[in-house]
Amino acid sequence: MRLETGTGRKFRLLLIMGILSIIAGMIGEAAALTRSEQNTIRVFHQVSAGVVNITTTSIGRDFFFNPMPTEGSGSGVIVDKAGHIVTSYHVVNGSSLLEVTLTDGSRWEATLVGSSPASDLAVIKIEAPPE
Repeated sequence: MRLETGTGRKFRLLLIMGILSIIAGMIGEAAALTRSEQNTIRVFHQVSAGVVNITTTSIGRDFFFNPMPTEGSGSGVIVDKAGHIVTSYHVVNGSSLLEVTLTDGSRWEATLVGSSPASDLAVIKIEAPPE
């Protein structure tokens, strides 16, 4: 049985601590955000409140030609304080009811203002919530 001296034990401990310090430094560098990444995060926080969920309801027919509501969903972006929202045409096409959910969880009925099927764009409007 070999016994280690105090110096050998200290050397191993220092070596392990040195290796762990180097690894921790590399992880810290990898976790640091670039200026571009920080800017992207800042922009996201500024505009994310303007992104909405749109739930659509349209009346289809079942196998026996009975009316049957079908739901769909998509997203949109609030573009002004009057409550106009830009979305994709395919999200709202053929819908009889549009409901918009804001980031605060509130729900608003929306109406179709205009659309461009060729460019797959549509504008809908909610009654603007009080600020």
